Order: sequence, then structure tokens, then C-alpha cells
Amino acid sequence: MQLVTSKQIRVNFYIDKTLYQTTADNDRFKFYEQVSAISDGHFIIADVNKGDFSSQPYGYLIPQKIYAMLYYYSFPHKLAMSKIVSVKGAPDDLGTLDLSGQTGNRDFYLTASYSPYINNVNSVVLFVTFTNKNPGQSPAPLTLICGYGNIGCGGVLSIPAGTAYDVTIINTIYDENSTLTYRLWEHWQDGEEYRIKTEYMNFRDEYRTSLPGPIYDVGAVPKLTLTQFAVEKIDKVGIEFYDCNGDYVYTFDHYNYATVVFNDSTCGTAFMVNPFICNFAQTCSLEREILQGFYTTKYMIKTTDNTVLEYSTNFWCRQNKIALNEQCPNPPPTSETSTTSEASTVPSTESSVDSVCQCLTVDEPHLRGPVCTVPDCSKNGYLQFDSSKNNYTCQCKDGYNGTFCEIGICSNTASRTAKDVYYRTFTIAIVHSNRDEFNNIVAELNTVNFGTLDNIWEFNVFTVCNGNIKTRYFGTSKVAFAATLNSLKNNFDANLLDYCGSDQSIDFTSVVKYGVQSFGKEIRGLFWIATHNSDIIEVDSIMDFYYVVQGYKQELFLTAVFGDDGTQFTNFNATLEAVRVTGGERIDFMSYAGSNYAKYIAKLAASEMSLNYFEIRSYSNVDVSIEIEKNAYLTISNYNYTSDEKSGVPVTPCSLQPSSNTKALVYLCTGPGSISLTADMTDSFALITVRVINGITPAWIVINETNQDNLEAMPVLNTYPSIAFDFMDPTVVPHDTTPDSYARQAQRDNCAFEYTSTFQLPVTNVGYDYFEITVEKNSNNYKKILPYVITDTLENRCKNGNVTIADAKCTCPDHWSGPDCSRPICEYGFLNIMQNACYCDLTHGGSTCSATSLLG
Repeated sequence: MQLVTSKQIRVNFYIDKTLYQTTADNDRFKFYEQVSAISDGHFIIADVNKGDFSSQPYGYLIPQKIYAMLYYYSFPHKLAMSKIVSVKGAPDDLGTLDLSGQTGNRDFYLTASYSPYINNVNSVVLFVTFTNKNPGQSPAPLTLICGYGNIGCGGVLSIPAGTAYDVTIINTIYDENSTLTYRLWEHWQDGEEYRIKTEYMNFRDEYRTSLPGPIYDVGAVPKLTLTQFAVEKIDKVGIEFYDCNGDYVYTFDHYNYATVVFNDSTCGTAFMVNPFICNFAQTCSLEREILQGFYTTKYMIKTTDNTVLEYSTNFWCRQNKIALNEQCPNPPPTSETSTTSEASTVPSTESSVDSVCQCLTVDEPHLRGPVCTVPDCSKNGYLQFDSSKNNYTCQCKDGYNGTFCEIGICSNTASRTAKDVYYRTFTIAIVHSNRDEFNNIVAELNTVNFGTLDNIWEFNVFTVCNGNIKTRYFGTSKVAFAATLNSLKNNFDANLLDYCGSDQSIDFTSVVKYGVQSFGKEIRGLFWIATHNSDIIEVDSIMDFYYVVQGYKQELFLTAVFGDDGTQFTNFNATLEAVRVTGGERIDFMSYAGSNYAKYIAKLAASEMSLNYFEIRSYSNVDVSIEIEKNAYLTISNYNYTSDEKSGVPVTPCSLQPSSNTKALVYLCTGPGSISLTADMTDSFALITVRVINGITPAWIVINETNQDNLEAMPVLNTYPSIAFDFMDPTVVPHDTTPDSYARQAQRDNCAFEYTSTFQLPVTNVGYDYFEITVEKNSNNYKKILPYVITDTLENRCKNGNVTIADAKCTCPDHWSGPDCSRPICEYGFLNIMQNACYCDLTHGGSTCSATSLLG
């Protein structure tokens, strides 16, 4: 198979029609059929001893006639198009014939054959159309009839050049079990007979020797040599690959141009084609096993005068002789990390002796391919052959550099708040059903003076009673905020009494949406939802909740009071999962009185807080050790932990913060040092959180490209999340250690954020996800958890224009930016501190300061 395709040997089989019809050797005939098909020959089934003898001595036998047509009109010429299809009588799309830049008419010859042969069909009838892809007249449809059996040979077709045509053929053969092969041969014109030589180079000896043909583990690395062609006329050579079904197959980095490796007027011009990973076990619609390794390559030679010359050839992909798992440089992949994405290797096969090598690594070199030999350009560049290195190297797109194009070059300016690690908004929502619940929550709030929060820019407090929401204060004054909380003790609205007291369920999503809608997505905020009855707060749709919070830096802290018997409650799991994706937590008490939770919240709100541990532990024994660089709070969000409520959970060196008669598990731990937590949770489910106060706090944002410095992405399924991050302490050395992601970290110059990290595996589940950055300082390592949420789609969530979805970001219209196009670009003004509205100059107005005002 490799010999006939690589050497371009046109294999033709000829069998007498009568013998074919009386011989039931289907396997042999199938072999003849497919070998001739893949070699651009024909399996000819026709009469052998019949012919036209009436004009002796000039009569002919049918074989003479057929071979004369093939060898005179077809095989000596250039194969322009070739396709193998199942016969169904429907139009067959051969593809595009590009004659751009050429003048006059070009002559073509069409051959076609089908098999197995059908007894009651004595000829092939084809209707051929050439549809002009550009303005201009198309040639008249052509009808091809040939009565020599199963083969059709048409007359010379003269097609006007200078444009491109879509070529379609309709056949009259309706046997579902047959295969039809088409060949369109372009005749050489005088002085045009350049020669094309194709070799398949072996990467194992640095591409110095050629192979009989492509092999799965080696790939198809064609070397193309043009001779008898004016070197100075060559502009570039494009390449396209098509599988056994005639479908286009993407190359690495979607780059389809060959690289010149030498240029000599005597020896010709040689090009190296980028590696193409072929599959020896394709799924072919023709259901012929012998076609499983078949591919077609289409070369498009563009000259300096914009002339396009096309040439097609085939190759056969052979199965590797050495099992891949014996060649892999890295350990074999596990079921969790195996992938078929371009970021890793190639589609796996069903062969029992082959698997996919695990090429992904956190550190350089970054490689891909069946046995990890091809440089991986991080989706920010493309491969080109470097003659000086005799190997392929990455050529980076504008805005990127690095050996593997992993380093972004920032072209935009980070916002004023992008690297801010302090909480800048503080929100309290009081969710209650009656006066007593309201007063219990307010009493706890007034155990703390929130008027000391100097770092907060915007305060928000509102009440929720059975769906009725009322803002009590929204503004920038910490004094007014504290006064509002104090006045609530004696300010329970009489007009709310009619709505309260029924324990009506409250949708958590609507409460959160109301609280975050006034803030910019890039602003970090602490949002405390203080509810009383633990059963009334519920999440109607978790995906709708994810839509609301995605992109925001609002961390949700939910508190509630246990029922009378202190047992588990219905909505705990859903609300815990909801707050978790924001980096928050849920804590339940026996009573707000004595819980001291307001002091804990106030301490967090005034600090640079970072997460050193953030895991759900369920139905197992817990024995963990957590390193902290400063003092930290450890919390356990649980619904039925069975330890004695007064003793809590053994955590050292930490002290239980609430009074001993509550079940809230909040501990203050002394740092630096190691926290040890041991608990029997075989009958329990809990979120365990360690929050370090004023320690090594990362500034970070989610980005769509590694050359960005602002929030520009909201990750969705099957995308590759990226973040930009940094630390205020220049002595910190970070390492991305996110499990099961093979995150690729890069260090950037001249950017607001010094580092980026990108998943090399796509995310496959909605809901909670995270980056884990291990920071090294003074020979100590501390883990930092950066949580975010994955949603199913951005569809119908892009704002401010008719936009399209592009990866994990909406494509924004003019004057808008951000992941969902909600951040204005102020043409004649500047963004407010919340990053969600413009301050315009005196002469302009509108939401983006792009409209002329009456003063202008």
C-alpha cells in the first residue's frame, strides 16, 4: 500500500466481465478494487474479446481502447482531483478546483469506475458541473457516458481559467454496496511539465532519510521537491490533507504552508511540510478495511503572479511496528488524564497494542505527537522547519514569544483594580421570616463596629423577607453603613409584617443577583448572606446561579441556624456548592447569639485574605497537614458532624472561636507553621477551609489569551482556562501545581501580572474548579487555591451587541470589552472605580462616552 501510493504507481486491474460475474471471490475482488482506488488507478470490469472490427485493419478490442484512453489522456498528466465515494446516486462534491491566476483554457480529462459490478448496468453515466465560485459564467454541465463496462472515460474538457470552481458529479449507479472512484486529470501545457517528488522523512534520524511512507508513530512528514520550475516564481506552497471519507483533516496549529529547506536552480526547490499525524485505523464510511490508512494530499503552488497550480497525491498510513507504550518518554496516561485533544497527542486507536503517549508536562520541553517528538506552540504559533537545526521550531504569532510561544507580550494596560488584593466591597443581606429572626441576626451584627473597615470603597446592606427585597444602605460611607446597622435594631418595618412569618422558601440565586449587580466584575468583595431558618434558603437552578456569579470576585459567606433538632437539612448541599465556587463558605449555628461570627467576618473584610486549603471531604477519615505563613482561620462547613458539639474537631495549634455552646466550627490558628486536622467524617460531609490573614496573597484574573492583563474570560466546558497572577512580594517563587491539568506556567516581562498559567487539558465538568499555585519563600512552600466556576456555555449571555462566541470569551462590538462585553471602553472619558461605567468629559456622553453631548 505504501509503495503504490508513495511512488505514485497507477495500479490498474482488468478482468473480463463474464468471468467477474461468474466468480464469487469477493475478498480478492475487494482487494483489487481498493488497491486500484488508493493508487489512482482503476479496477476495470469489461469485455476482453469484444470490440469494433468492422473497420479492419483499424479495428480495436475494448481493452486496447480503454488503455489507450488512460495512458494517453490520463496517467501522463497531473492529477488535479481524486475522490473515492459510496455510490448512492446523490451528488458527489469533489471539492474546489482553483485555476486562479491562470489564463486561457485548461484541458481536463475525467475517468471514473465503480465496483462491485452490477449485472444490469452496462455503462457509466455521469453528470458533471463546474460552478464558478466568483462572479462570472460557469461552463455548461457535461454528460459522460461510456459503455465499456464499469469504467467511464470522458472526452477532453476545456475549462476557462482565471477563477475557482466547485466540482460536483451526479452518477446513475444506485448500489449501496458499491464504491465509485473519480479522477480529474489536468493536461500539461507546452513548457509546463514541472516535476513533483514527494518523500516521507524519518524524524528518528533528524529527517535525513526517507521512509516507504508515513507511519502512525512517525507521522506524515512529506518533503516536496519541485524541478523544472522557475524558482523565482514560487511564492508559497499550501497543503491540505483529506481522510478516507474525503473530509478535510486539520494539521498541527492549523498551519498549512510548507517551508523552503533548499533552493537550487539545478536540483530544484525543496519544501518541508509540517508534521501531520495520520491514523492507520480510520472509520471510513465506505466500510472497506483496506481504506483505513488512506489519505489524500492536495498541494497548492502559488506563484508570484498569483497563479495557483494544484496537484493531488495519496499516501497510506501504516501501523507502527513498536507499540506506542514502549516508545513513550513519559509514564502511560491514566484514564483521568488521557485525552484526544490537540493539546496533547492524537486520537487513540482501538488497537490492543497501541495507546496514546502522555506528552503533557508542566516544565519544558513542551512536546506533542504520538511519541512526543513535535514541539507544542501553546496555541500561540505554528511550526516551521528550521534548516539550521534540522528540526521543527515554533514561529510565534504577534503578541507572543518563547521557545514554545508560551509567553505573552502585553499590549493593553491593566485596570487600576486588576491587581488589588483587598476587599473593596462589603455586602450584608439579612434573610428572615419574622421579627424575632430579624432581631437575632441584627443583634449579632451589632457586636462589631463595621465602621473601622477603611479598605472598603462601597457598602451595601439589604433585607429579604419571603422574596421582598429592600435596600437599607448603599454607598461609600463606612460611618453611614455602621449607623444603618445600628438603627436596624429598632427599625423593623411594620409594612413588612404582612409578608413575613410563613417560612416561605427564598431563591438563593435572586438574593445573590440583587447583591452583586451594582459591582464591577474585577472588584473583590465580601458578601455575607445571614439567614435564620436553614431550610428556607434554596437554589432553584444551580446553573442559573453559576451564570450570575461567574466572572465576579464576590466571595459568598452564608450563615444559617439549625432546626430545633439540629439534624441535617434539605438544601445544605446545593447552597454549599453554590458558595464554594465563589471561594466562600457556609456555616450553621445553634444560635446567632454567642456565635461571634460577625467578628470573624469583620476580620476577613479588613484583611488581605488568601486560601491555603479549600477541599470538600466526605464520608472518610480526615488527617491533613496544612502549611500557613501567617495566622489563619480554619472553618468546617458541615451538616451532621457527630463529634460532641462542645469539643469540636481536633485542630492544632488552633482554638475554637465561637463560644462552646454553639456548633459553628471556626478556629483561629497561629502561624507560621503547620496545622494538623484529624476527624472522623465517615458519616459526614464537609467543606474544610483555611484562610490566611495578611499573608502571601496572590492577585489574579481569568484571561482568554496569555498576552492579556485584564479579566477577559469566563471558562466554559471544553475550554482551557488561563489566569494571569502575581505577588506583591518579589521574593516569592511560584509553581503551578494544579492536579490533573498539566498547567503550563510562563513568566512575562512588561506586564502588570508577571505570570500566566494555562490548563493543557480541557475542563469537562461544570461547577467548581480551581488553580493551585505553590509559592516558595524562605525554603518553605505554601499552597494557594484560586477558585472559579465553569459553566456550560456563554450563549445568550453576551451583552451590548450582536456578538458571537469565541472560546471562553464573547466577541465584543466596538467600545465594549470584558468576557461578556459588559465593561465599557470610554472613548472620551475613563472608567469608574468599579470598572462598570464611564465618567465622560464635558463634550461627550453615552454609556461609552462616544456620543457628542449638547455641550460639544
